[in-house]
Formats: sequence, C-alpha cells, structure tokens
Amino acid sequence: MPRPDPRQLDLFKTPVPPVRPPPSADVERNDPVAPVDPDTLDDAALLEAFRGSRLTDTQRLADAIALRCPAGWQSAALYVWNRVFGFGHAGPEHRAVLGLVRDLRGRSVLQELLRRGAVPQGANGDLLRAAAACEHPLPADVVRSGLHARDQELREAAVRIAIASGVEPLELRPFLTDQVSAVRDLAAIVLAEMGDPDARGSLVLSLKARPSERGLDALALFADEDAVIQLGQLARAHPAWAAHIRGLIEDTAHPKASSIIATLPIATDLS
Repeated sequence: MPRPDPRQLDLFKTPVPPVRPPPSADVERNDPVAPVDPDTLDDAALLEAFRGSRLTDTQRLADAIALRCPAGWQSAALYVWNRVFGFGHAGPEHRAVLGLVRDLRGRSVLQELLRRGAVPQGANGDLLRAAAACEHPLPADVVRSGLHARDQELREAAVRIAIASGVEPLELRPFLTDQVSAVRDLAAIVLAEMGDPDARGSLVLSLKARPSERGLDALALFADEDAVIQLGQLARAHPAWAAHIRGLIEDTAHPKASSIIATLPIATDLS
C-alpha cells in the first residue's frame, strides 16, 4: 500500500479562520460614544463640536447654534458643508446647514453655497426655505417646483422669491385662490407690488381680515381714488393701523386724500 504524501497532509494542518460577519454599515448605531449635549458647551466648543459632529449629533448642535447665534457660525456651517460637498444625495449635514441659513438669515453663507453649486436635489426644499428667509433668488425651476409642492410652507417660500427668480407674474395668479390664507395673502401682495390689477380685489379682502404693513404698502402703490378710499375703510376697520395708513394716503397726493384723512380714527397702539 503506497504511503501518503506528507505534503498533502500539510494542507490540512493550517487552521481555517472562523467566518465573521461583515462590519455593520450603521456605524452610528454601533458607536458607543454618548451623544453630545450642547448645553454643556460654551460657544467656541459648540462650534468645534458642530464641525466634527456625527450624524446623530449634527442637527441637535445646529439647533443650539440657531438659538445662540455665536460669532463664527458661518465658517463652521461652511466647514460642515465641505464635509459632504459633492454627495449626490441630501443628508443630515445639508439640512442642518440650510436650516441655520434659514433661521439666522445667513445670506452670505447661502451665496457661497450657491456659488459652489452641487446642492443635492433632495435638499431643494430646505434650500427654498433658506432662500426665502434671506429673500435671495434661486433658479426658476427650483422655485417652480416649490410652487407646485403640497407643503404650504414650500409654496409660500416659492411665492416670496418667485419674481426675483424669474418666474412670470402670470404664474402666480392661481395662488390668489390657494386654500391656505398665508399663501393667498402673499401672492396678492407680490402681484400688487408688480401692479397687477387682478390682484387688487384679493389684496383688499386679505387686508380686511389680516392687515399687514407690506400689504397696505402694496395697496397704496395703486395711488388712485379707489386705493385711497379702500385705505380709509381699512383704517376705520383697524384703528391700530390708522397712523400708518394716514401716511400712505398722504404720500399718494391724491385730490381726495385730505378728505379721507379727516375721517380716520385716532391711531391706537399696534402692540
């Protein structure tokens, strides 16, 4: 009987390593490090923690920054944005930074983000809210997507910057009958500021229920007899606005301005 080849036996002497499962992709869930408590940090430490934040801490730290508005938050926000620059999908960092721009009216930060480009499409809603808060235009296609959104906040944000972003006034007319009063009111104001006569009736109805400085100013821009009379009616219905309306009527220099002013009530405190 032939003897076995010792070289073949050696093949079976090498221990086989145990099969291990691949590492989890959910690094944050497996990370035992406790979450960062922003209340324990001063402003400098808060910004430093935000720069190096984990996904689970980013939004919490951003919320704390929005409340404090510490000096240097802009550079920290841009640093966090750079960490995810070029990512094809929107992540917590994108939403946190755009939320800071919205809450702190960070127009200069927004301008820098737009200059760099590559804002993920999934972050368009957050981008639109931030731009509206800063009253900064965006590409018209981004604004139009907001106009057709189900979210009323997005529609309102889109209406706010629509004209500046190159959207035609005619495209805003359907929003004069939007189901949400805030969207209707804003659409009427924006169109009236553009001199659209079709917005006038909607604007007056809006001001009767919810007077606002911008809305009254928009109505005064028509500067005709109807506008003067309507402003007088609004002053009598809302005496708290009488002083502001008085100034608007005087500025029209309309022949009937003095007679309308004579009928206005004594102004009361708006507060």
